[in-house]
Amino acid sequence: MKRFPSLTGEGLGERLEWLPTWEGVLMYDPEDLLYNRPLRLWRVRNRHGVRIRYELKGSVQKSKGRNAQRPRCQFEFKYKGKDIHLLRSHATMLAYTGFALSDRRHWVVDHINGNTLDDKLSNLQVISQRENCARSERRKVTLRLSPKENKRRREERVAWMNERRLQLMAIHPDADMIDIEFELAVELQERSLEE
Repeated sequence: MKRFPSLTGEGLGERLEWLPTWEGVLMYDPEDLLYNRPLRLWRVRNRHGVRIRYELKGSVQKSKGRNAQRPRCQFEFKYKGKDIHLLRSHATMLAYTGFALSDRRHWVVDHINGNTLDDKLSNLQVISQRENCARSERRKVTLRLSPKENKRRREERVAWMNERRLQLMAIHPDADMIDIEFELAVELQERSLEE
């Protein structure tokens, strides 16, 4: 990742790194990912020949109506006269994987524990759109199960995913983390279809 050269003198260049996105000059703190904190974003603008930096504040997006989705945290800002809404979960995966998820069709960012406001890196995974739909259907079924049974199923699934992720990393040591997550998502989809 590139450092921001003009901020080095202020001690900020040691912390902030570029976020590779087309939506303006955005930066993030890699320590947020290292310590598993929700991602914070900054914008850098020129004002009277001086570059200034300000933090983007996340807001909760709520939708109403019959097809309302769960609330999500997003960053809102203007870029070239347009209103930009960037989901915090997408920004986190963008900083972690280094590419825009919108460039890959049929893949979505999913929250493992079902809490869409929990945008920590450990709670996010990239899965196929088909698996995401299957997960939402299973979630509706699990709402009718007892809390103890839900917890047991969730723990089994997370344990299997962690074990399989380690196996894939051992088999393909040179592979990127995102490729391993894609392969894991495909296996998870096949496993869910068998159940």
